[in-house]
Amino acid sequence: MLFKNILRGTIAASCIAAALSFTALASSSKEGAVDPIQIVVDSDYILYKVNDPVSRQTKQAYIVCDNAEFHFVSGSYNEAETIFYINEFLSGQDAGVSNRVLKKKVRMGEQLTMLPEDVFDEDVSDGSAYRFTDRCYDIRVYYGPGDNYDDFYFGLVDSKTFEKMSETIGFPEDKEEVTETSYISGPVVER
Repeated sequence: MLFKNILRGTIAASCIAAALSFTALASSSKEGAVDPIQIVVDSDYILYKVNDPVSRQTKQAYIVCDNAEFHFVSGSYNEAETIFYINEFLSGQDAGVSNRVLKKKVRMGEQLTMLPEDVFDEDVSDGSAYRFTDRCYDIRVYYGPGDNYDDFYFGLVDSKTFEKMSETIGFPEDKEEVTETSYISGPVVER
């Protein structure tokens, strides 16, 4: 009888210890971990911040003066589902809206642009593309078995503003370093 109680106590303690260690592993922070998917921006850019009207936060972003070209790299994935958004304030309101422009499955290394050419040309011609303080461009990349994603933000300015910003802020020195600091993870949500 005493042996059974000792055995039960040992099993219970082992189960509790295992449950606590799994919980600790699940809640460990992502800090220091390698990003599952990284972006490599092939156009000239300045690493700065943009106002995201949807989340109402400032986000680390690639500031460009053209339809930025980029590609994704990953040591873990061959392809990822990517959604291109234009986040902007509603006119006359203090609320933001996220307009989905394009959704597609992309291969790692596939050359992409920030916006489809027709959307970019239309926005440039009507002037709405350069509303830097009211608009940002969000590239959301889904990866893995769940609904995990990374957001990569862009801001678009005209060439004169880009020149002035590059003089005061400067271009990034090492593009590899920038891809690591530009990681902005998103919460797990349903698509």
